[in-house]
Amino acid sequence: MLCSVLSAQKAPVMTIFVGGNHEASNHLWELPYGGWVAPNIFYLGFAGIINYGGLRIGGISGIYNEHHYYHGHYEAPPFNDKSLRSMYHVREYEVFQLSQVTQPVDIMLSHDWPRGIYNFGDKNELLRKKKFLKAEVADGSLGSPPNEHLLHTIQPEYWFSAHLHVKFPAVVVHPPKAAAPSPTPTPTPAPAPAPPGGPAPPVAQNPPRLTKFLALDKCLPRRHFLQVVDFPQATGPLKISFDAEWLAIVRCTHQLRGSTRQKVRIPQRPGNAGPWKFQPSKEDIGAVTQLLQAANQQEWPENFEQTVAVYHPDKHCKPVAATPTQNAQTTLFCKLVQIPNPCSPGQQTQRRQPPPHNPYSNFMAPPAVAVEPNPDEIDLDDDDLDDASAGGSAKTTANPNKSEVGTGGATRSVPPPARSSLLGLPPPVNSGAPSLSLLGLPPPANKQATFPVAPTSACGAVPNPDANVSAAAKLRAAVMATGNSDEILLDDEDDDSD
Repeated sequence: MLCSVLSAQKAPVMTIFVGGNHEASNHLWELPYGGWVAPNIFYLGFAGIINYGGLRIGGISGIYNEHHYYHGHYEAPPFNDKSLRSMYHVREYEVFQLSQVTQPVDIMLSHDWPRGIYNFGDKNELLRKKKFLKAEVADGSLGSPPNEHLLHTIQPEYWFSAHLHVKFPAVVVHPPKAAAPSPTPTPTPAPAPAPPGGPAPPVAQNPPRLTKFLALDKCLPRRHFLQVVDFPQATGPLKISFDAEWLAIVRCTHQLRGSTRQKVRIPQRPGNAGPWKFQPSKEDIGAVTQLLQAANQQEWPENFEQTVAVYHPDKHCKPVAATPTQNAQTTLFCKLVQIPNPCSPGQQTQRRQPPPHNPYSNFMAPPAVAVEPNPDEIDLDDDDLDDASAGGSAKTTANPNKSEVGTGGATRSVPPPARSSLLGLPPPVNSGAPSLSLLGLPPPANKQATFPVAPTSACGAVPNPDANVSAAAKLRAAVMATGNSDEILLDDEDDDSD
């Protein structure tokens, strides 16, 4: 990890990253809301949004694993073999937080891919490079369901991922979002009359929103691991700056954060109508702005402090158990936003409950039930797979995106209670075009992290995914054929086979 090896050096360029499944879990645990891991290298936390040079950059760390998705962040140093890995598994709490974002996001970062993203790019070329992914592409299980939800909810301009060790560009064409009803309806102006004998004037329509997706390969010879994307001239300071909406979301939802193995109870609307909205109001964002102004702290302070000894291979021959460390960056962040520090010893042992006068308590799921470990459950490793030989062959035993999901026969000794899920997403329709409907449907009772196909949509009327496929395909093709910032999609001239 750079933070321990290069603590006395500074990265030559600003680097912003999210955690994956091969990180220094003990150090990232100290920074749940993000911070500097080394000079000029910034971590976005479990989930986070910051501003840099006028760009709004968000991210979610870790990989999806259904066994830990509904748990709180119960892991704390010293880690064992299991908690060291469950530490970087995505939790529903962070996905719920990012789902409250309403202001546009320019760039989203994630480690694993959004599920179904392969339907928006050259799927045949992907399977030529990674033949062992064919079965999961066919059954719609490749990728992260939470990231799929965030992709279609946030609709960023760019989405960058990694994890599968292959370069893959794609363009997602989002259907228009339904406009929020206005409290004071305004009259619709009458259309201009058609000229005598001429065609009617065209009706103005909002252009569809696009997300340009790019995943890159491992940093190895003759691999596509680097690509330069040009953005317009910076419109803001080239400093990590706080995002007022994100800080307001953190303040509005921090009481839902769990620190035990119990299920985190996301407030639900009655009648399986989906999770309750915690989107901050203008007053909430204004209160955060006042806190930042009072502290004279619009930018994230460059307050990196070394919290572990510098790594020396000749001196560190034996592994040493990590101990909980209070990071000054997290302490300052929590003090600024006026929330409890989740890394403090008291917060780690306390079982979180909703506030006594929580107005949403009537809509919460039943009390959580602790999940006991099953001795028959197979605990698989999280090591990513790589190409097996220079001839392009690949390992066929597992998929790095599902390394810890386990086998279908594994069962839990205590089934979780029936509850509504923020991301009861169905697998995408295997028709060449992705299913953009059915976001936010709950899983069936007494089943955890399953994503069944449902007959209707929770988001209202959504066009048939097979309808207008040709138009969407033409639009993606037009975008992929342009230059400038869309060069992200064109650097495929070299063969990737080794």
